[in-house]
Amino acid sequence: MSTTTWRGETVRLHRSRWSQDPNIAMAYSYLKCGGTIQDREELARGERGLHYAGEACSGKYPGSMHGAWFTGVEAARACADAGRVIIVGAGLAGLAAARELFKMGVPTTILEASDHAYGRAWRGGHEKVIDGGMWLHGNEGHPLLPYIQKANIATKKDHWEIVEGDPGGFSGPTFHRGKLLDAGKQSELFGKYRELEDRFDSECRQGDLPLASAFTKIGELGEEEAGVLSAWLGTLYTGIVAGSLRDLSTRNRLESFMLPGDDLMLTKPVSDLEEILSGLHIEYGTHVTSVSLNEGTWCVEDRNGNRREADKVIMTVPISVLGRIKITPEMSEKKRDAVGRIGVGKLEKIWVLFEKKHWGDLSHFYLTEPGSLCNVYIDVSEVCDQPALLTFVGNDRVEMMDRMGDNELLNSVLKEVEESGAFSLS
Repeated sequence: MSTTTWRGETVRLHRSRWSQDPNIAMAYSYLKCGGTIQDREELARGERGLHYAGEACSGKYPGSMHGAWFTGVEAARACADAGRVIIVGAGLAGLAAARELFKMGVPTTILEASDHAYGRAWRGGHEKVIDGGMWLHGNEGHPLLPYIQKANIATKKDHWEIVEGDPGGFSGPTFHRGKLLDAGKQSELFGKYRELEDRFDSECRQGDLPLASAFTKIGELGEEEAGVLSAWLGTLYTGIVAGSLRDLSTRNRLESFMLPGDDLMLTKPVSDLEEILSGLHIEYGTHVTSVSLNEGTWCVEDRNGNRREADKVIMTVPISVLGRIKITPEMSEKKRDAVGRIGVGKLEKIWVLFEKKHWGDLSHFYLTEPGSLCNVYIDVSEVCDQPALLTFVGNDRVEMMDRMGDNELLNSVLKEVEESGAFSLS
């Protein structure tokens, strides 16, 4: 965690490093231009006893913890008749599959490359921040909620529920050129945002285009309009969706992923739920290199040459890692094509912890400067037990952030927010 002195107080910064972790190398998936929900469903479909699970396999709830969990359960049920199952990956999909098989009494081993379970929902390296597993996107029927309630983890109803007409929570305060937009201007620009989305929908009926092509329409607007709409849309598509504008499908740019009910923020991560691991056999530090079928038996080999056999295998690694594992016989052409139309989204979280609260009573706010590293900030003081802001950096900006040292990053973030006018509310 990087530290600096600012306004006479100590300010600290922590960033997640999903994109730099070779066992993850992404945030969550999106549909590329030409991709459809059917591609996700094709990836989830088993072949010869080899099954796939994870958020990228979910046609209903991609990019979410519950989507990953549900696909793990579905894959496990397809393996109910197996004498032994091997699961590759101990993220939420792998844990869900293992829990389901455990209940059915099917002998199961999870092989996990890292030294911990939960994958992208793991807490990370600092006790006051949550790198992953922080939001329940809809609490009705959420598979993790019973575990959370049993563990007495407090939840907070979040402002950032994805609702029709305002998918990015754009009703939140927005700062442009050092000033807070007034309610009238906010409403006017939100109307223009809806007009842009309608144009996207109209144009993609003629054929699916990368969203970057549609974004050129913003350049036709005035400086203020272009700055605000770019910040809002950038937050939505490179943050919430984690897509790359270079190849994100315009037609399928915002897939549905919410469960019914409230959007809840957790005050502790799901990786604190030790009950989920109870009774499961997990072998950590096991990097799987190949999965092969030989006379009806699957053989899973790791990079140390160890071989394990099973009747069926469930692959739950991120799609960014899937290509590094040799699968024999190889995926069908249909499945390979489907994987090729699913994008690997990059997203990092930045946590900034203060001694004092400098943003008044704002629960979240937007910055519109075109050169800003981050466009949205969320108050997460209740999670950190001290004044704190959380922001997101997506795709191309992740690469820019990777070239910065942590101290440079912290000073850049503080400068951006201070110059925006958001700190003038305290």
